[in-house]
Amino acid sequence: MEILMVLALISIISVFCFPLYSQHIVYEKRVEAEITLNQIATALEHYYLVNNTYQHATLSSLGFAGTTPDQRYQLEITNATENQFQLRANPINQQAKLDSECAVLELNSEGEIKSYGTATTETCWQRHT
Repeated sequence: MEILMVLALISIISVFCFPLYSQHIVYEKRVEAEITLNQIATALEHYYLVNNTYQHATLSSLGFAGTTPDQRYQLEITNATENQFQLRANPINQQAKLDSECAVLELNSEGEIKSYGTATTETCWQRHT
């Protein structure tokens, strides 16, 4: 009888805790993508100092992979002109399924941030600069 009570209690706790934990992981991975976009932006600024342009910069030439380490976001330089750049993190795999609130994250050379989901940019972006 006591074992059944313990199992019932664990089941009830699990029902409430697992969704909260899952949302925390989604949030954590979004923040990781935001930090990575900021790191790429810093690398692009260094590239600009050396080359006097953002043109022809690639993720690989800056030392970055095309995805975040856990394969939750695809990273890309969507625009790189002589004086401006735009970066994007597109959710993939589990992140795309679970984070429709914020979805795509963008950062440009002016420091402007955007998100393309159902939530506001202010809700989605945590400033790490």
